[in-house]
Amino acid sequence: MSQRSYSGLFVARKRFDQHRRQLLESLDPSGPVCRLSSWNLLMNEVEQVVKGWP
Repeated sequence: MSQRSYSGLFVARKRFDQHRRQLLESLDPSGPVCRLSSWNLLMNEVEQVVKGWP
């Protein structure tokens, strides 16, 4: 891959990360997303990790 391609991939990745962050920030964690089993699994796993913190 050329240097130009790598820089294009970097820009695309950075934009994707920014858009993902914006989407997650605007998500209501108590809203309709609670009906998704994958969301509940994620929340349970995060809760277990946080409980293990000192």
